[in-house]
Amino acid sequence: MGVTAEVEEIPRHSFIKQLLLARRAKNADIVFWQKRLVSPIVVKYLRHSAKRLIYDFDDLVPFSRHNNAMNRKKERRFRAIVSKADVVIGYNNFLSNFTYQYGARKGVVIPNAIDLSRWHPKLYDNADPVRKVTLGWTGTDAHLGSISSLHNVWKRLAERFSNMEMKVLCNGSFALEGVPLNCKTFSVEDEPQDVAGFDIGIMPSKADLWYQAKTPLKVLIYFACGLPVVASPVGSSIRELVIDGVNGFLAGSEDEWVDKLSMLIEDVGLRRRLGGNARKMIEEKFSLEKVLGLYKELFESVMNGGN
Repeated sequence: MGVTAEVEEIPRHSFIKQLLLARRAKNADIVFWQKRLVSPIVVKYLRHSAKRLIYDFDDLVPFSRHNNAMNRKKERRFRAIVSKADVVIGYNNFLSNFTYQYGARKGVVIPNAIDLSRWHPKLYDNADPVRKVTLGWTGTDAHLGSISSLHNVWKRLAERFSNMEMKVLCNGSFALEGVPLNCKTFSVEDEPQDVAGFDIGIMPSKADLWYQAKTPLKVLIYFACGLPVVASPVGSSIRELVIDGVNGFLAGSEDEWVDKLSMLIEDVGLRRRLGGNARKMIEEKFSLEKVLGLYKELFESVMNGGN
């Protein structure tokens, strides 16, 4: 089965333009509606026009990211599209199972894809055990609070290891008193090279509903660069990805963060072994080719009326 696609931007605020887009759905064999929530009236038109409808989302869209409160307007819109779609794609098991509360007919899991031609594994051949060891994090300014929340961890590590430093890729300035930290402005073009320059990827997270449902893309790109990861055990996705002692460590307390990171800072061989396992997981389960194959299988199943 060959697949050709026509990409349309879903208008954000224009009800009329959304209706016109929904009416044009009749021209496609499959309509793949990505994340954006629209009025139930638009969904009704969309369902009437579309021969087959797939809805795809990657966050808890009915909830506010800032306070985890349910947004009733978003909830109504989410229920409308989820209950009318033939298939709903969630990026992890938590999200897929969540859709059944809103009347999903069929939920499937297709994860984030990583383009391995862009993300290359770290080179360890000439690693110097006494050189700087970099703990790295990349993300938006909105999530810098997760780094600040473990300020005491970073200070304790800096006091113990004179060769430890932190590097943060973000859109603003950031500093931590008593911690050697290099803050670099985030760049899409430079990110693969910057992340491959880390030695250990870190993923601290808040224990709230939003993070529990979130697919940890940071972890996937750390893994793609062959880095071991230390992460907070928040959410089923993190616990499925980070396997303690295999490709990284989970750390639930301040002492665990210090202990797990200390092990990795002291042992380049451990970093190399865990990082190699991490890269292998990406190659086997999250590569662009693997994930595109899953989408192709789903499209074929939907076209054939399969379950």
